[in-house]
Amino acid sequence: SNCFVVHHSNCKNCIVIDPGSENTQLIETAIDNKTVDFIILTHEHFDHIWGVDKIRDKYHTKLYCSDDTNKAIINKKKNLSLFYNQTGFELRPAETILTDGQSIDWHGIEIFIISTPGHTPGSICIKIGANLFTGDTIIKSVHTVTKLPGGNKKDLELSLQKLKAMNLEKLNLYCGHGE
Repeated sequence: SNCFVVHHSNCKNCIVIDPGSENTQLIETAIDNKTVDFIILTHEHFDHIWGVDKIRDKYHTKLYCSDDTNKAIINKKKNLSLFYNQTGFELRPAETILTDGQSIDWHGIEIFIISTPGHTPGSICIKIGANLFTGDTIIKSVHTVTKLPGGNKKDLELSLQKLKAMNLEKLNLYCGHGE
């Protein structure tokens, strides 16, 4: 999966979106002596959360996610890691719960949260300026998976309609997988 380290242009701060690598070395290289203000998750699947606690501990930072995602990350069946390697892992709960339409002021930049259930009940997209981080709600040239536990095709259709109303062609899309 794709992880994004968003650097602030006016200070030595960044946020990390979906640190899904078991080995966080590449993520740490991208952080490059910045202060990690927080981590945001687009959803709870293991391939988007694997490095969360390593990044949390190393950079003494907090985790932000939706309530449904928060309930799932603490359970290796619900975050699907158990089915990946028959051992699984669980995260500590998030410090901050995000809600639909919430706006976060990040050093003068607005981070806007959009609830987009469908892939999972707690899926969110994150809008920062003209950039939309979609997790697995939108993946270029791939139909969004709704057949995993918690997925719902009707919810996804409503979420996609909601996103289309935002003039997606004017936004840079950063998906959870692929380019």
